[in-house]
Amino acid sequence: MATMLKKAVILLIVAGFLMLATLVPGLGLFGAFVAVIIMAFDTMDYSFDHFTYPFRKIIAFLRSHFLEIVGFAGGLGLTTAIPVINMALMPGSVVAGAFLVAELIQRSSVERPHS
Repeated sequence: MATMLKKAVILLIVAGFLMLATLVPGLGLFGAFVAVIIMAFDTMDYSFDHFTYPFRKIIAFLRSHFLEIVGFAGGLGLTTAIPVINMALMPGSVVAGAFLVAELIQRSSVERPHS
C-alpha cells in the first residue's frame, strides 16, 4: 500500500511538471516523451506488483534497463497514437510489459548472480 501511494504521489508531481512543460514552446515534445515512458511504466507496474518489488528496487530496475523500456515505450506510443485501436491494444500492452519485465529479470539474474 505504501509503495502504491509513493508511486501515485510521484506520478502526480511529474504530471504537474509535464503540464507546465507543455506551456513552454519546445518542451511539448519532451513532455510527450516522458508521458509515454510513464505509460510504459504503468503497463509494467502489474509485473512489479507480482514480484513484490519495493519502490526503490523498481526505480533501480528502470534505470538499469532504460534503453529496453524506451524501446517498449516507443512501440506503445506509436500504437496508442491510433484512435480507437489503442483501447483494444491496451490489454495486450500490459501482457507485453509483463513479458518484458519477466525477460529482463531473468536475463539480469543470469548475467549477475544475486549477492
